[in-house]
Parts: sequence; C-alpha cells; structure tokens
Amino acid sequence: MCRSGVAIIVATLALGAQAAASPMQQNQTLTRPGPAAGPTQVRVGVYVIDIERIDNARQQFAVDFVVDLIWSDPRLAAAPGRRSIHDVWHPQAILFNQRGLETLLPEMVDVQPDGGVRYLQRYYGSLASPFDLKDFPFDTQRLPITILSVVYGPDDVQFVFAPELSGRAEKFSIAEWAVGTGQAGTGAYAVASAHGEDVEYLTRIDYVFEAQRSRSYYAWKVIVPLVIIVLMSWAVFWVDPKHVGAQLGLAGTAILTLVAFLLSLGVILPPISYLTRLDYFVYASLSLQFLAFTEALASTYLAAKDNHRLALQLDRASRVFFPVAFLAINLWFWM
Repeated sequence: MCRSGVAIIVATLALGAQAAASPMQQNQTLTRPGPAAGPTQVRVGVYVIDIERIDNARQQFAVDFVVDLIWSDPRLAAAPGRRSIHDVWHPQAILFNQRGLETLLPEMVDVQPDGGVRYLQRYYGSLASPFDLKDFPFDTQRLPITILSVVYGPDDVQFVFAPELSGRAEKFSIAEWAVGTGQAGTGAYAVASAHGEDVEYLTRIDYVFEAQRSRSYYAWKVIVPLVIIVLMSWAVFWVDPKHVGAQLGLAGTAILTLVAFLLSLGVILPPISYLTRLDYFVYASLSLQFLAFTEALASTYLAAKDNHRLALQLDRASRVFFPVAFLAINLWFWM
C-alpha cells in the first residue's frame, strides 16, 4: 500500500476516534491527564497465546494474543472500579496491521485507588506481515504485532514496553514453523499527506516474533519425491541405444511424471511473482530431466545411423555427468 493510502486510513481512524469523543469533551476525564507534565506514559504488554497459521499467499498469520495497557490518571483516583473505556481518557491505540481481528473481552478499564488505569483485551484473528520468500523453504520471517495511537504523537503519548507483562505460550499450534521469543521496539510512525508536504508522527510500538520454516516438511514432501523422479530418468543411460522404444519411453515417462508432480506443488508453493530457492531447484531438476531425454534421442539416433559405439560412449559419459551435475545442484540448494 502506498504511503498516501496509509495516511488516508490513519487519518480516517483518527477523525473517527475524535468524533466519537466530541459529544463528551466537557468531561475533563476525557482529556489527556497532566498535559503540562509532558507526554503520558503508557506501559504496554503483549502476551501471545497461540499462532495457528502462517499464510504465505496472503502474507498474514492467525494469532491469539492479549494486549495490556497501563497508564496513570490521578483524576480517577476518587472513583476506583470498573468502567467503560469510552468514559475515560485512553491512548486511542489500535492494532495497525490487523486484517480482521475479533475482541474477546469487554471494553472495560480497571481504575485503581491510586489513579492507575488498566485496559486488558484479548484478540483473535489475522495480522498482516510482508514476507520475503526468496529463500523459501529455508526462510525466516518476521511476525509483527504493531500497536499505533491514531490520535497522539510522541510529544503527547509514549509507549513503554512492559517485559513482565509480555511473552508467549510455551508451545504453539503451528507445526511447520519454529517461532522464537518476541522482541519489542518503540518509535513513531510517519504519516504524510497526499502531496508529501505535511508529516505527522504517531506513537507506535512493535512486538515482533521471528519464525523459521521447518525444512523437514519440504524435504519429505517435495525434495525426496523430486530426487526419485530425477534418478528414475537416468535409467535410459543403461538401456542399449538400439532399443529405441525402451529408451524414449523411459525418458518420456519421467518427464510426464515430473510435470504431474510440479502441478501438484501448486498447493504447497506460495503464488508469488518472483522465483524462490525451491523454484530454482525445481527448474534445474526439470532441465536435467530434459537433457536426459535429449541424450536418449541422440544416442538412439547414433545407433540408428550404425554408430552404435559412439552411442554407448555417450551413455557412459552421461552416467557420470548427470549425477555430478545433480549433486552440485543439491549442494547449492542445501547450503
């Protein structure tokens, strides 16, 4: 999405938040506490309960997590208890990269006798993340949870990461990935106007998980069957070139088998516009298979022209060349 498009979205959210609060502006508890004392500090905790799915095609991941926001508003100390978040000042925080989240808890805050305010919310749904799949299936991806204030900038609100309130469950549902621990980072999000003349900075915090794709899944589901098909195509090098039908039949069958296998990979491979490491491996294997078919044609042609000795020499040379070439391709792929 272009920056101007993001600016329109953020501006719309900000206007909506301000419009929702405008009928109650006469209530002083809806204004920022202690504006003269500097920016209001909001402690942020994020705890990830589960990551269920990572969608390569849509570049999203399904996650179940809890967000904990804590700040101080001494004006509320006289009336502690639970109340709607819309009845008190709050940092107008949203999940910026959400793509359809469901809130599972009431939108309530707990007010402590000392004026401490705590908002706890559990979310379930999808978050967006731009994936770089050039190294697929040996890639490592970043899974961010981005919280953004759509009204306040760093001069008004500061997000402070609370490690004691953050973390992750010991085990996730997703089996294809190894997910590490979360890393937090705070800063500002720059929102430019359509013409880029005015820039507004909004307070943000990111809690990012690194996920490494499991190699064993693709090794057994893709690489091993592909290697077997390629090895099968080399049987033509041990068939006498005089047997034209056997040689061409084996070579043609191997190519058709590989093509059918590649069509079935559409469910596994991500539909992207650029080639991944696995794509290069697949195309290199297909090229070797096509060369094996070409060699079978050449050797049968030489045998048909009464040059049987040269045809046998070509087959013997292929028995060495093709395994060495395929070994080199595998070393590049795995290393």
